Amino acid sequence: MKALRIEWGENEAGWGFRPDGYSLHTSEKAAATYLADIYNNLPAEVPDEYDYPSNGWREPAIAYPVEIADGSELAKELTKEGNLRVFRSFDGVNGERYRKTSNLEVNSTPVTISYGETPFSEDEKADIEKTKATLERAVAKLQHS
Repeated sequence: MKALRIEWGENEAGWGFRPDGYSLHTSEKAAATYLADIYNNLPAEVPDEYDYPSNGWREPAIAYPVEIADGSELAKELTKEGNLRVFRSFDGVNGERYRKTSNLEVNSTPVTISYGETPFSEDEKADIEKTKATLERAVAKLQHS
């Protein structure tokens, strides 16, 4: 099965940025909806710890096309969910999933996913603009702290 993989990083107060796994998506639209859901549910205050696509939180995400074995547990789960977040971990169930899937080979040119390009209602668009403004204030606050 064809899927898209977006690399993620975590920013943690006092530690800075570090890789934090990736997400898998069944389509560009699924990836855009996934990103919009995350950005639309950010708290008003900057949290001590937060994730965003590795190429930058204010930038459209870079998604890498990958091939997942048809019929595999990963393919079944991704097909059922549409999106799947795999955190960088070496322990427990997620650690096992990360080890099994971190070597998925990129098989073509990356695509750019912008959550603003998904067809949203006017209310959803207004919420997105509010979220963007909140994120810009959060970054400015972090840069001045």
